Amino acid sequence: STPDKRGIDEYYGYICQFQAHLYYPNFLNRYSKALGDTGVVRIVMDENIKYPMYGPEYQKRSQYSADMIHEKAMEWLDQQDTKQPFFGIFTYTLPHAELVQPEDSILNEYKAKFDPDKVYKGSEGSRYNAITHTHAQFAAMITRLDYYVGEVLKKLKEKGLDENTLVIFSSDNGPVLQDGYYDEAVKKVGDHSPTGGRRGGKYSLFDGGTHIPLFVYWKGHIAPLNSDEFVCQMDLLPSLAKMVGGNVPAGLDGIETLDAFMGKGASNRKDLVIEAKSKVAFRTGPWVMIPPYKGKARNVTGNELGNLKEYALFNLVDDPAQLTNVADKYPEVLEDLKKRLAAQTDGKIV
Repeated sequence: STPDKRGIDEYYGYICQFQAHLYYPNFLNRYSKALGDTGVVRIVMDENIKYPMYGPEYQKRSQYSADMIHEKAMEWLDQQDTKQPFFGIFTYTLPHAELVQPEDSILNEYKAKFDPDKVYKGSEGSRYNAITHTHAQFAAMITRLDYYVGEVLKKLKEKGLDENTLVIFSSDNGPVLQDGYYDEAVKKVGDHSPTGGRRGGKYSLFDGGTHIPLFVYWKGHIAPLNSDEFVCQMDLLPSLAKMVGGNVPAGLDGIETLDAFMGKGASNRKDLVIEAKSKVAFRTGPWVMIPPYKGKARNVTGNELGNLKEYALFNLVDDPAQLTNVADKYPEVLEDLKKRLAAQTDGKIV
């Protein structure tokens, strides 16, 4: 689907996940009602296409998509005022492979800190070019994203919108350390756990695959706190609709739970079907049930996938690292979760 078919008024960026892995693309995409667009318009990166997509000359490409998308987002935000409500989704792609960005002060600061650094020789098959500072590139990407977020908050304050604007920041999946760059990230992480001690990571049915950060900020309306309430990103649509008095279609997977997002009450979400690589698990309250699946225990990244030989039941309150399968101890809970998952998946569990 494309932005013009999703109720979007203004859009700039990628519309293809495959293309979005590269930061110096041949083109980006625009849809603008204000400019009279009747469909998505391809915007060719004229400076980038002068140089090949792979090889040493790739470094001569100058149109960095992350910066360009952020600039367009800031232009749009600068057009907003207190007279008309607005809703913006800034889908930043940082940090992600490929590890590349402009040679500016952000990157150079980390190149000085990570010296010597690891080298990646490149892979034409994956379309990722060779780089000389993998750790510096990744660290600088995180700082660049932090800078973007800071600019958004600064702009809201400049325009007098910060006290009447709800800001939400989140991620898309759990972490992965061995992402193909072979830069000893697994070794160098030491005792730090990117999942916060949860099992698995990206691609996984274990909690580390989908238990991700979500920040909700509204100056003067939300008190600082850490919340353990059970919510899902799908719940944002009906929850935000309630906040502004809007209506949503029937049959949504999301559940209205505005009080939980605002830090003012318990979540209305009671259960959730978890999906990873077309396989599913089921969570309700503290319980998570993972059906048996064939396949390797870990993929090439080293992350555990949740492919277990028998049904597994975990209590995330007592065992957040999911080390102990208590299916035999609580057979009635296991059977209940099996039935509830089957009811939500048309009986297709395994």
